[in-house]
Amino acid sequence: MRAKIPVLMGWSGCFVVSQLTTVGLLVVAQGNLTVHRCWFRWVGSESQFAKGWSASSAELMQLLLTCSKQHPTVCDTEFLKTSKWLPSKTKHKNIIASHSFKHLAQVIAKTTMYHPNIDQFAREIVTTIGSLGTDALGTFWDQHLTPTLFSSSPERKYLGFMLAVFSFDLISSKEVPAVWSKDLLNNLYYALTNKENPLHLVCRNELPKILSEKLSQENVSHEVQLAVVFQTFTSPGGLHLDGITHSAIVTSLVSRFKLPALLNYIQWLKHLFIHGTTDKTMIREINLDVARKWSSSHLLHLIRMTSLPRNEKWISSIVRFLLLHSHFSFLGNDNNSHIDEISMVGEHFMDLSESTRSHVHQNFLTSVSWLSNMAPLPPDETSVVTNEPKVVIPGLMSSGHFWLASIVDFADSLVSSEHVKPVFNFNDNIKKSWLDVVQNISKVLKLKSKFVSSWKCRR
Repeated sequence: MRAKIPVLMGWSGCFVVSQLTTVGLLVVAQGNLTVHRCWFRWVGSESQFAKGWSASSAELMQLLLTCSKQHPTVCDTEFLKTSKWLPSKTKHKNIIASHSFKHLAQVIAKTTMYHPNIDQFAREIVTTIGSLGTDALGTFWDQHLTPTLFSSSPERKYLGFMLAVFSFDLISSKEVPAVWSKDLLNNLYYALTNKENPLHLVCRNELPKILSEKLSQENVSHEVQLAVVFQTFTSPGGLHLDGITHSAIVTSLVSRFKLPALLNYIQWLKHLFIHGTTDKTMIREINLDVARKWSSSHLLHLIRMTSLPRNEKWISSIVRFLLLHSHFSFLGNDNNSHIDEISMVGEHFMDLSESTRSHVHQNFLTSVSWLSNMAPLPPDETSVVTNEPKVVIPGLMSSGHFWLASIVDFADSLVSSEHVKPVFNFNDNIKKSWLDVVQNISKVLKLKSKFVSSWKCRR
């Protein structure tokens, strides 16, 4: 009979468990309680079940959990305590609970034979712990799984990377440092920077894709998205992780931001630019000029990331920010302006160095070029929608105005502001030329308005 028992296929479809385990699962599945009771008594007294956690494996645990679920009167608390699956004085009735975290980490560590596929039972353990309650999964990672996986073989470190990404939709933002931990990030950094590391290629080429796919899922919260990015900046590579390692780890994380995470990230980048500090205790601080160049470049990258939730409001705020700091300096008063980009700057703001201003200026020009060639965005709740003819013209906003006209209008408000002044020589000739540009744009907009009115009349 045993010779005819079918092979039990796992998630990867490529492993065979022992005949004894197969027979046991078959009996449980058939629900033959009498046969099962005799079989279970034999297994419990003479097989590895009697050894408890000391002889545990993923296959053995799967069988034990199935028996416990299908026949709780046979595989009951008394049996589990006698066989040392449960502590003798515990009130817990579940095998997977806080008392077994240490053992579960060891069980997960033994599933590396199925790589590159991650054993489904390892995922089930992580999912079950995630359902136990607040901070349970974070505690499991921090105290047991991270020390077990990231101080061991490359296979176990790979398992750690994959399970950490898998955990993103099971944790809260405050658990992110426990899961996406310093140990994990150190190992990731050294794998990325060392071409001889066995995990170099998978971390450089595959992990960004896996991260991007995971963070694009609806059940990963925007708080977790943002926390993962900030935690990634605590790696040895700091803010320059992608540049140092020639990878796309940070890019893959940011490119999948939901709108609330994106808006918070933009505000953080602007804060970094203005103050030169990350405002995050675990992220290594950098030089003011470096911070400003890095943050302005990342603000530009956000405009060019078409995978992000796009609307004109946040795009405009970035372009206006780059325009202000590339073409104007502050006069040192209280900056209590009705213009948001000015009012967010404190009175102790340090002026930009020449090299930094040149860098920001180039980023501004690139953003203008990008917007001038960008197709109109779909209208959203922040857009002013008109009933104009629907013609797809690059460089148009949903209101029908050109991005360039909007930028010039903002620049004109800065020229007349008492809080800032142009960094270039704004003599009488330049002022006249500037006024001519503003007036010409105004005339074009009036002609456009007349055209729209006549078009409506003909309908």
